[in-house]
Amino acid sequence: MKTLSTLLSIFLFTSLASAQTNVVLNLEHRLNQSPFAFNTTALAPGGYDFDVSRLQYYISGIEIIHDGGLATRVEESWQVEVDGQMETVLDKWFLVDAGNDINFDLGSFNLTTIEGVRFYVGVGRNVNNADPSQWVSTHPLAPKSPSMHWGWSSGYRFVAIEGGAGLNTAFDFEIHALGNSNYNQVEVLTGAVNNGSTQEIVVYADYARAFETVDISSGLILHSEIGSATQFLDDFADYVFYPAGALGVNDASFEGAFDLYPNPTSTNSQVSFLATEGETYNVSVYGMDGKLIKTEQLNSVSGTYMLPDLASGAYSVILEQNGSKVVTRKWVVAK
Repeated sequence: MKTLSTLLSIFLFTSLASAQTNVVLNLEHRLNQSPFAFNTTALAPGGYDFDVSRLQYYISGIEIIHDGGLATRVEESWQVEVDGQMETVLDKWFLVDAGNDINFDLGSFNLTTIEGVRFYVGVGRNVNNADPSQWVSTHPLAPKSPSMHWGWSSGYRFVAIEGGAGLNTAFDFEIHALGNSNYNQVEVLTGAVNNGSTQEIVVYADYARAFETVDISSGLILHSEIGSATQFLDDFADYVFYPAGALGVNDASFEGAFDLYPNPTSTNSQVSFLATEGETYNVSVYGMDGKLIKTEQLNSVSGTYMLPDLASGAYSVILEQNGSKVVTRKWVVAK
């Protein structure tokens, strides 16, 4: 009986250790942190109005970050004709439409704790210039209407966004950005929501941030893989995506204001605050491992405070009032 019990214990341990969990990616579409809607006026980073009538883009080359920094690639095997020869391609592609809220099924994996996700905006070089007609009609890379394919020499539109901008959003803009050299990676450090047998990675995508350096206030027609198209795709990868909950929470007893901007950032961020007279306030920065990186007492009840220059990663910025935490913000540095 002891031998049987031992064998059963080993079997159960092995079964649990090799248990698979399904992982889905939920992209929550946003405009200036509000739920996205087509033909809704929003404010661009340059201070002018714009709206969006079309927004589609590809993501691929997906990796799940888990269990202490391990990276597991999301893959399916496909036979693809490239330059007249059949090749095996390992990848998974999704065509994102900002008008549709969809949980993208990444597959089942042997992992315990999810710590983030990486993906590329666009289509990888190995299939970008291949014939789109070889895919079955339901595949993301098959011909679409409106088209997401620019032509064999240039490949797929990585991002297609259209709308109006400027005064009364009267100036049309149309950006179809593409190009193998603009295949940019995104990394979002965030945990997952455990829904029983499924772990859901929730990532916010704020499309107002796509115009950080490209000015569309007077309209812009851009079908390209160089110049402003490169800038746009750089901004799209650097600024649009951030962890769910990055805006953080306030304690109900806190009567002031506390903002963190820009977030995510590729350079420096600062906090702006408005607090209550007669109280003592500290701003503290912690790593995701819970270790204190820096703390500083605020010497006034309003103003700004520059956060330290830190390496890429996710951090917690906490405001303490009289020694008690009253505001928590998740801060993401992506250099």
